[in-house]
Amino acid sequence: MSARKGTFARQIPLLLSQAPLPVRSNFLRRSFATFPSSSVGSSQQRRTSSRRSQPEAMGTDTSAAPAPESTAFVLDSNATGTFLAARNLIVAGTLIMTDPGEVSETVNMHTIQFDKTTHINCPGPIRFTNHSCAPNCIMKVSKEPPGASLVAMQDIPQGEALCFDYASTEWEMESPFDCSCGAAACRKRVTGYKDMPTEQRAALHPDSISPWILAN
Repeated sequence: MSARKGTFARQIPLLLSQAPLPVRSNFLRRSFATFPSSSVGSSQQRRTSSRRSQPEAMGTDTSAAPAPESTAFVLDSNATGTFLAARNLIVAGTLIMTDPGEVSETVNMHTIQFDKTTHINCPGPIRFTNHSCAPNCIMKVSKEPPGASLVAMQDIPQGEALCFDYASTEWEMESPFDCSCGAAACRKRVTGYKDMPTEQRAALHPDSISPWILAN
């Protein structure tokens, strides 16, 4: 992933300047992908771990236009559960999807942390985004209006699982888990950003970490 950081670093300032998430009164009126009955080839899938992978789980500028609905992603599954995978090649910097949500008074394994006291619950497909200690996406969370956006951190081949590092948004995991993502630098146990030693924090792309965590 390090070889692609230069390209992504040039794009990310534009992503960070994008307008707030558009208000949608009903998520079911619009989804950023359709889900075919066939699944993508498992040989291309990135090994991931997920607290959101189980079936019961969980305005932009022109530089970050959403991927077309028919080519963004598919829902796939394996022995660990359901996850998102690239339907076709996704280019670095692509805004893969934006899911509206709601501020949640209950913190659980499916909510995404916005700041110290605020969590966002997104009921749409973004909740199936897996964890990886070597992610190919970043998660951007909004409070006004509430929701989350998934942005490609690098070129993602067809069939590869979409994943972000859960510790980049969660200070302390509500449901810590053992990780089996298979990355060379896999941390083996994901508990939240607060438990990560300095060298592991330094390995995270700075633009992938929630601003409130950096300021904590």
